[in-house]
Amino acid sequence: MRCARCGAHLPSAETCPDRFHAMLEADYRGVSRAFEVHGRVVFTYQAQHPSRAKPWMRAAHRAGTNEIFGRGRDWRAVLADNRRSGGVDRSKSINGAGEMPVVGQPVAGEQTIAEIDPAIPAGHVARVEAWARSVAEHRFLGD
Repeated sequence: MRCARCGAHLPSAETCPDRFHAMLEADYRGVSRAFEVHGRVVFTYQAQHPSRAKPWMRAAHRAGTNEIFGRGRDWRAVLADNRRSGGVDRSKSINGAGEMPVVGQPVAGEQTIAEIDPAIPAGHVARVEAWARSVAEHRFLGD
């Protein structure tokens, strides 16, 4: 099946939400590789499927992703700073100028969730990192 939002080609009747939820389930089951990249999976999935996220959440994801990939900060530090400084409340006040752009169609050359194995095998962290970087570079870094 091909996703109209991100262009992912998934096997059979599997959808992007199915793959995303399988990855979240692995996280909640305590699979350490899944837990380690939980925030990047959520940010990246919602960047490619923005209609599933509120505008303030897209703004928070954009800001966090710019810190991580645009400025090279460690993702754990970015998330910790965001929690400590009331980043969600601050993001809710953004009027849309800093929102992650809503892209209603696939972006050529961008990796998708189809490239991430929901069984969370060895190498999972590196694959999620590559997916997240690809989406960040194609969607909003440098603008």
